[in-house]
Amino acid sequence: MDVKPQVVEIKAKEGEVFQKRVEYAKGNPCNSVLPDELCGMFRELASYSHKPISQQRLDEVLQLLDHLEEVEDVRALVQALT
Repeated sequence: MDVKPQVVEIKAKEGEVFQKRVEYAKGNPCNSVLPDELCGMFRELASYSHKPISQQRLDEVLQLLDHLEEVEDVRALVQALT
């Protein structure tokens, strides 16, 4: 996979310039997303759900996902999210 580094540059109103170069985007095999980061993103995005999801319910969903190989029926996951 041929991936080119990316540069983001932001110019503030005051003229200050902020620049960041990234060799590999997050999620690339060379820059993996860590499990804790993924859980954090899931929790953050769940806060935008049309139907509020309690922290306890989110914990249950993440626990199911963490042990998905052992879940006999994936409907348990869907039920936890509804």
